[in-house]
Amino acid sequence: AFLALDDLLEQYAPDILESVPAELWDIAKVNGKIYGTVNQQILPRQSAVVVRKDMADAFGLKTESIKDLESLTPYLEYCKQNAKADQIAGVFDMTCISAYFGWDDFGRYDIPGVIKNTDSGLKVYNQFESAEFQSLMKLGKSWYEKGYYGKDILTAQPNYKTMCLKFEPTYKPGLEAEEAMIAGHELIAISFGEPTMYTSWNLSSLSAVSATSKNPEKSLEFLNLLYSDEKLFNTLIYGIENKHYKKVSSNRVELIPDSGYILSSGWEFGNQFNQWLTPTQADDIWEQTKQINNSANKSTAYGFVFDQTNVRTEIANCKAVYDEYWMALLLGLFGEDTQTEYQNFLTKLKDAGGDKIIAEKQRQINEWKAQ
Repeated sequence: AFLALDDLLEQYAPDILESVPAELWDIAKVNGKIYGTVNQQILPRQSAVVVRKDMADAFGLKTESIKDLESLTPYLEYCKQNAKADQIAGVFDMTCISAYFGWDDFGRYDIPGVIKNTDSGLKVYNQFESAEFQSLMKLGKSWYEKGYYGKDILTAQPNYKTMCLKFEPTYKPGLEAEEAMIAGHELIAISFGEPTMYTSWNLSSLSAVSATSKNPEKSLEFLNLLYSDEKLFNTLIYGIENKHYKKVSSNRVELIPDSGYILSSGWEFGNQFNQWLTPTQADDIWEQTKQINNSANKSTAYGFVFDQTNVRTEIANCKAVYDEYWMALLLGLFGEDTQTEYQNFLTKLKDAGGDKIIAEKQRQINEWKAQ
C-alpha cells in the first residue's frame, strides 16, 4: 500500500530527514526499507486521567496521594453526591490501561499476548488471565455498583463537559489545556508510572505516501513543509486567521467561538513543535515534551514489530470475543455471574486461537532478540 521512501527523502524531504532521530527511522522500516515519516510529538506513553478542577478543589483532592486508580474512589464518591452528571467516570480506556499495567501489547490491546515492558526475558503471556486484569474487573464492578456510570452506559454518548474523570491515552505536557478546550472548564491531569517508549505507539502516527501516487515527490515535499513551514502547519490546526482564530502574540492564538472550524490535533501533522500555543498552554510546553522524549525509558521490546500474517484468522476471532465481553466484564454488568462469564471469556479466547497468537508472538520476539 505504501511507497518505499529511501531514495526520495534526501532530495524531497531534507527537513524531515534531519529532524527525526535515527532510532525512529529504524522502526519505520520493513525489511530495511522506510515506509513512512514519524511525526514529532510526545513519543513515550504514560497512563493518565484528567479530573474536573472545580470538583477536585471542592473535594480537596491531593494529586500526589493518587498512586493508583482505586485511590480515586473517594473523589468519585464526592462527585456522585455533588456533581450534576449522569456519568461520573469514563469507561476504562484499554490503550491507557496497557500503559497503566506496564504491558507492551505490540499495538493490539484487544487480543491475547503482552510482555511486561521491563522484562528482559521477553516472556509473552495472556494479559486477560492476569491478576491485573482481574483487579480491574473488581474495581470497575465496584464503580458501576456505586453509580459512577449511568445505567445506559453501553449506549449513551459520553458528555465530557460534565464528566468528572476521563481516561487519556497518554500523559503529555499541556494535556489539561488541550482537554479543557473540549470540556469547557479547567482540568487537572494525574499520571501513573514512568513514561516509556513503545514501538507500536511511535508507529501509530506515521505519514506515508501511497504506492499508487502519481506525484510521490510532491507528496513528500508537502510533508516536508509541515516540518519547515510554521504558517502552513498552523493553518491545518487552527484554520484561517481572524476567521477561525486570532493571533495574540508571535506564537500564541485565541480561538474564535463558533467559527465552524474543528480544532485539529498537532500530533497528526508532521512536527507538532511548530504548533502555536493556546492561552492556557505553558510557554515551554514543547521544551518539556522534548525533555520527556529524550529521558524516557524504553520497553525491552522496543524496535520489535509483530507480523500478524500467520495468525490473521485467530486475531479476528479473538477480537470478536474481546468485543463481546470486555465492557461488560470491566463494568460488572454480569452481576453475580461475573466469574462464570469471565471463565467463559477465557475459554472462548482459547477456542478462538489465543494460545496460537501468543506462541507466534513468542516465536517472533525470540528471533528478533537473537538478531
